[in-house]
Amino acid sequence: SFLLACCVLGAAEPVSLSRGDSREELAARVANMQARMRAESMDALFVTAEANIRYFTGFGSSFFLSPTRPWYIIVPASGAPIAVVPSIGEDAFARAYTGRVITWSSPRVHDEGISELLSVFSELPRVFGRIGAELGSETTVRMRIVDFDRLRSKLHEQGMQVVDASYEILRARVIKSESEAARMHAACRAQSAGYREIPKIIAEGMTEVEAANAIKQLF
Repeated sequence: SFLLACCVLGAAEPVSLSRGDSREELAARVANMQARMRAESMDALFVTAEANIRYFTGFGSSFFLSPTRPWYIIVPASGAPIAVVPSIGEDAFARAYTGRVITWSSPRVHDEGISELLSVFSELPRVFGRIGAELGSETTVRMRIVDFDRLRSKLHEQGMQVVDASYEILRARVIKSESEAARMHAACRAQSAGYREIPKIIAEGMTEVEAANAIKQLF
């Protein structure tokens, strides 16, 4: 755990928060999303964007800074998310909130995990024949477009339709849990306390760079 030391910057008392999200928190997020999926007649949710992968599994990595390897998460109608990821991420995703981790050796230009995705989707119970994906506002598909088109085409051949789930994802994320609200509150308190210190650390004669560096030390 770490200490968000608001007290140093003038807050009433420090706030102790654990790093990352608990498995209970992640499980509740997934269950909430699955309820929304059922309401919208979706058999699964296909997730590729860093923010949403982190939201549902707790996995975060600097690998997202590189476009070389895609990372896929499938949220089934019930149970924990299924990770379909390059073999380099197997251990990390095994420690994240996932039920299964399927891997391939990447880079594999001719097939960056599409075969593995199709295999997983074919194994899932099919009730509606609809798979949600990040296709709308404030979402993005983090994979090669040619691969996404191929995946969508192959799923269509198997009787499955890829539909936009961005609204359902945003609705799920906009309602904060007590844990999320506490983190946001603590972060805002620390930020506000930091701004109150700025008049004390900048002085006449400072260059813009010097002032900026001094302010950075507060955050």
